[in-house]
Amino acid sequence: MVERSLHMRKIVGSTPTTPMFHMKRVFIIHGYKSYPGDCWFPWLKKKLTKRNFEVIIPHFRNSGNPKKIDWINTIRKSVVRPDSDTYFIGHSLGSMAIIRYLEILKPSQKIGGVIFVAGRIILRSNTSKVSSFFDRPINWRKLKGLSNKYIGVYSIDDHLVSTENGRLLRQKLKAKFVLEKNKGHFSRVDKIFKLPIVLKLLISISR
Repeated sequence: MVERSLHMRKIVGSTPTTPMFHMKRVFIIHGYKSYPGDCWFPWLKKKLTKRNFEVIIPHFRNSGNPKKIDWINTIRKSVVRPDSDTYFIGHSLGSMAIIRYLEILKPSQKIGGVIFVAGRIILRSNTSKVSSFFDRPINWRKLKGLSNKYIGVYSIDDHLVSTENGRLLRQKLKAKFVLEKNKGHFSRVDKIFKLPIVLKLLISISR
């Protein structure tokens, strides 16, 4: 009878007998004129999900005419409560969207880390459609207070975003700078549908 009572408590009791498993979350933030099913995003989501990560790829419906405030709000609503088990991977303009989102967090809201893939940090003169993301200087000090795990992944043959962007991240955030070859802009145009280096890096910073 005692054994049956204990068994029933495990089923209907309000107090769990063991702590709930807390999954690490990864938010993949796509860039300009992109979408959640683009290039290497589905492959990376599948690989990380198999490793017990919760992976979310928010959809920015106005990706061809991006507005900074809309992208920040989309990330904010997707993340809800950031913590040290929350990681971000940004591609191209998605990297700047992550930065602008992080700047609105409270200093106490720490995150796990960020990987910038071909992240545009420096505005080019002919990119007026995305200029709202670059309307003021980056609060590097704020970002450094939220995490000490930042990585920039760039390709030497990227025709859209120069490696200078990665070097700036290294200078300002002490980010690890990873330089690839023959990856272009890491996009569908470059036929990059798998990105093992980013999978490896995310696993390494989340241990």
